[in-house]
Amino acid sequence: MNKKKIIIRTILMILVFVIVYGMGYLYIDIMGYPSKIKATRPRAEKYIEERYPKLDIDDLKTWYDCKLCAYGATVTTKEKNPITFYIEFYNTGYESDNYIEEKLKPQIEESILNMLKNKNYKITDIDTYIHVEDDVQLSEETEFNKDLPIKISLWIDWKDKNITKEQFIKKSLDIKSIIDNEGISVDSYSFDCQYNKEKSYRLWLDEENMDKSMEELIISS
Repeated sequence: MNKKKIIIRTILMILVFVIVYGMGYLYIDIMGYPSKIKATRPRAEKYIEERYPKLDIDDLKTWYDCKLCAYGATVTTKEKNPITFYIEFYNTGYESDNYIEEKLKPQIEESILNMLKNKNYKITDIDTYIHVEDDVQLSEETEFNKDLPIKISLWIDWKDKNITKEQFIKKSLDIKSIIDNEGISVDSYSFDCQYNKEKSYRLWLDEENMDKSMEELIISS
């Protein structure tokens, strides 16, 4: 074998190694290390045992999320109304879950719908986002009440082809007033009323404009 062939073969071997190594690295970067995904299961089980010791688990699936750079588990509880939530373990050592948020979400939405059911508001959809601060520890037995140390964002949608912009804002403020009077603290509201197939009135209320008058909101929205 002459020297030229040896050089070509060496270069080809190096290229193959680089390609194989690169593909392996890309796979790991997207899919995560199989050994770490496997090790996430006992880690998640221990996390649940320490955080929610009375929780009965029906299913637990582990995964890796390349966008979050985190290993985690999707967990489903074993009860009459099962709750599916996630646990995330970040490379930084930070751990989090959304069990309390997923448990309280339907309770809050049902509570608010009950407040509005005797009103002619024609609500088509209600959605909530709940945030629990890291330093707040709530047990698996927690049920929704107005004194819980949580932050609530609320989205309420309805349809009304005859409504005007002024009527929409007044109705939004009326809904907010009903919820406020029940003692539920909401950090932000999003109201949306579809008045034809393509157009909607929208109003966002947060700490910057929560206390604005109806006249101010009509001008600014």
